[in-house]
Amino acid sequence: MFDLDALVYADTREIAIKDPAGKPTTWRVSVAGPGHPASAAARAKADQRQQALEAKRAAAIHRNEAPPAADFAEAREFYADQLAMRIVGWSPVRFSGEDFAYTAENARRLLTEPRFGFVANQIAEAVQDLSGFMTGAAPS
Repeated sequence: MFDLDALVYADTREIAIKDPAGKPTTWRVSVAGPGHPASAAARAKADQRQQALEAKRAAAIHRNEAPPAADFAEAREFYADQLAMRIVGWSPVRFSGEDFAYTAENARRLLTEPRFGFVANQIAEAVQDLSGFMTGAAPS
């Protein structure tokens, strides 16, 4: 008999961060799966942002004004915030010569630092690859 639990996503997964050349480091980051409360909070925040943007557009149209222009700096900050919300921990690491413990604020700080874009890309790939959160394998 097929067990539906084989299709359930894990709450988290751990990834090894690679350096910009693609070589694995010893630094490991835990990210929230699709059913984790952190992911639900990120989705809720994204929904609220979208509703606010739609309300601004609708209000401008109602006043016969041009819709507000896209704010790309705000969009980058929002994207970094969304990724940071999906990070739920990491192994010990140093940053600028000091211990850099996991906190939500440190995650945001790291992901908004342009020189660490390669880390943001890996976090984004990890949370988008749902197969990495599978707890069991369904028979083929």
